[in-house]
Amino acid sequence: MLGVYFVALYKLQIIGGREYYAVGETETKEDITIAAARGNILDRYGRLLVSNSLCNNLSINVTELFSQDDPNAVILELCSAVERFGDTYTDTLPITKAPPFEFTEMDTLQKSMLDAWLKANDMPLDSSAVEILAAMRTRYSVGSEYNAEDARRIVGVRYEINDRFNINTTPYVFAEDVSMPLLTYLMEQDIPGFELSSSYVREYKTQYAAHLLGYTGKLTAEEFEIIKGHPVIGETILRSMKDYQDEPLLETAAEICRWHHERIDGKGYPDGLRGEEIPIAAQAAGLADVFDALVSRRVYKEPYPMDKAMDMIEAGECGAFDPLLTECLRELQGTLRREVYTGEESQ
Repeated sequence: MLGVYFVALYKLQIIGGREYYAVGETETKEDITIAAARGNILDRYGRLLVSNSLCNNLSINVTELFSQDDPNAVILELCSAVERFGDTYTDTLPITKAPPFEFTEMDTLQKSMLDAWLKANDMPLDSSAVEILAAMRTRYSVGSEYNAEDARRIVGVRYEINDRFNINTTPYVFAEDVSMPLLTYLMEQDIPGFELSSSYVREYKTQYAAHLLGYTGKLTAEEFEIIKGHPVIGETILRSMKDYQDEPLLETAAEICRWHHERIDGKGYPDGLRGEEIPIAAQAAGLADVFDALVSRRVYKEPYPMDKAMDMIEAGECGAFDPLLTECLRELQGTLRREVYTGEESQ
């Protein structure tokens, strides 16, 4: 029965978020800045929902955009159209949007991501905003036919696409909750390179989630504490769904959200529960979550083989789990290979 439950959790995608606790050659269990919780943070958790309404979004179709003769011109046309109708496009490159180009205020994680970009492009970490912009013009093939402000808008979008959102599995939303005049104009002009989708526009109470995507360095103690807040935030969001409070599945989902990082030895979070204090659904989801993180590719690690992942879990390298659950997971390896992990990378 537990075996069926494990597979069902994966199939229904109840398991939200990803977290990885492993002991590497230079990392120890005592090092709380070990790479953690950077799988699908922007999509799954880490943000407190404060509003929710139906809207239309524009997402960049990367394949279509870069198949154009001049993708930079398309980006500029999209940016100009969005601004013309009073909408706002996504651009968090921390450099002022008009000359003279200077750094705007950056938080720690945004600075870490920019530093990673500089290292990847063999540039000094103390490079000026003008030097970074010049390098990005070269990196993203933005020629001299564009003026300084045009180039700034183009490289801002290219930076978002190539160095942040492209490493995640979700589409890069170029503009959210767009107006009908803008949509009408884009369709009339037949501008390529974007897709339209209906969704809910959500406003959140955190400044960090957008900058955690793709972050490959170790988390600081402060950053890790922020990450550890996601179980309570997830439960809060679920319990705010008033129309479904009588549904048993919602109660189970809320338990999973809050307690999937608890461990039977009391060393988990957020409440330090022990043993049978942790609901069985949360225990199973927590074990499945860790296993999935170990055998999957992340921006900060390559996948472990399934047998190696099981050895690490049973050795306690990822926290203490119920021995019966780990035994069930071991017995499920064949089923997981056939029905869940069908690719080669985690075999």
